[in-house]
Amino acid sequence: MKIVCLIATWHDEQLLAEAVASARPHVDEVIVLDGAYEGLRVWPHSTRDELDAAVHTGALVFNDRGHYWPSEIAKRNVLLELGRAFVDSEDEKLIRWALVLDADELLVNGEQLREYLRPRAPDYAPGLPRVEPDGNVWFAPSRLFRLDDVVRYRGRSYFLDYCRADGGVRYRNVVDLSHNEVGHVMSTLVGMPHVKHQWDRRSPGRAAIQRDWGRLLAAADGIA
Repeated sequence: MKIVCLIATWHDEQLLAEAVASARPHVDEVIVLDGAYEGLRVWPHSTRDELDAAVHTGALVFNDRGHYWPSEIAKRNVLLELGRAFVDSEDEKLIRWALVLDADELLVNGEQLREYLRPRAPDYAPGLPRVEPDGNVWFAPSRLFRLDDVVRYRGRSYFLDYCRADGGVRYRNVVDLSHNEVGHVMSTLVGMPHVKHQWDRRSPGRAAIQRDWGRLLAAADGIA
């Protein structure tokens, strides 16, 4: 198997390098894609310092300061393409997995990630638990899924489409990436790979961006 960690970033400050560091020892590559958004040009791209910190922590960082993304989904679909390119293989039996982190998330117990994936080869999106700052746990299919050639995000709810050709018949398998709350189950996560959400550590300025512009991004995603 090959695993690529994919991180979309935009003004994530020191949290970005921490996210990269949490995943880098346990995956084959970490890809970071930066970029500002159409309609949000008052907020420029991420600073060179925070992107350089991600590079020094072991990530491959992509940034085009002349480009503005039309939506978050458009940006993340390009991130999928980058991930596929860097874990490409001529071995048709090789399974590629995408570990997706937001920059305010950490991979915990990453040393167990490959063992966690080994029996899940047929699964499209085995997912990972995500622990919130208040201790609540969500199961997040969006954080770990098969990175097949035809997988892409679609729609406001971040569905994954798997479109395959099988014996001349084209069919679609859709995976819903919605997160499901499972309550306080921290004891079951001991030694198990999971994601730790750190939105409470965002700077006041970055939190304000998220609050003020979230609706605009969501509206753009709805037409991606």
